[in-house]
Amino acid sequence: MSTNNLIRLSGISLILAGLFLTSGNIIHPSNETPQTIIALETRLITGHWLLTFFSIFFLLGLPGVYASHASNFGRLGLLSYIFLFFGTIFYAVSSDYGFIAPVLARLAPQTLNAINAYPSIVIMDSLFVLLLLLGFMLFGITILRSGTFSSWSGIFIIIGWPIYMIASAIALLVYQPMWYMAILGALLLSLGLGGVGYQLWTGKRATQLLHLDLGTDI
Repeated sequence: MSTNNLIRLSGISLILAGLFLTSGNIIHPSNETPQTIIALETRLITGHWLLTFFSIFFLLGLPGVYASHASNFGRLGLLSYIFLFFGTIFYAVSSDYGFIAPVLARLAPQTLNAINAYPSIVIMDSLFVLLLLLGFMLFGITILRSGTFSSWSGIFIIIGWPIYMIASAIALLVYQPMWYMAILGALLLSLGLGGVGYQLWTGKRATQLLHLDLGTDI
């Protein structure tokens, strides 16, 4: 398979990653108490499956982004790639909680809070939050500085993940209606990734898309 075809497949992977991220958060319950975990078990498990597929397709698409524009991304782009790669792996591992929570909620509900407070789990969760926060922000900044992809994709990527993480934490711990804001953050990030993926898939550069939007010939 040619390099161009691999890059195009990377673009499709990013589009799929965005779809899985948004759909997974729409389906995922906005609350994770023992009662809601049992009552909404199917939604919880389905949501975590979709978020797992987000991680898989994002990791499949990420190398193509960097490989296609490595010379333009520079050190900042490389750093964002490293942060995003390891952060996504930690995120995927932490998603295992969604598959074991229904069992614990039925047999030992008191252990749910104990697990979330266990030092190894706290470290894992903290790592994926920090690495993905830094990674997506640097990735978005790299897009804006390099001009290789549409600027709106970079902006959505920069603001999408922080909105998603902050709102989802508030929704799960304090104020449940904030889950709608978390879904909005996931949607913004998905649109940003989808924009990058579309350009990789079609081979269009940011300048070409701008010309198309203005209705001029390219």
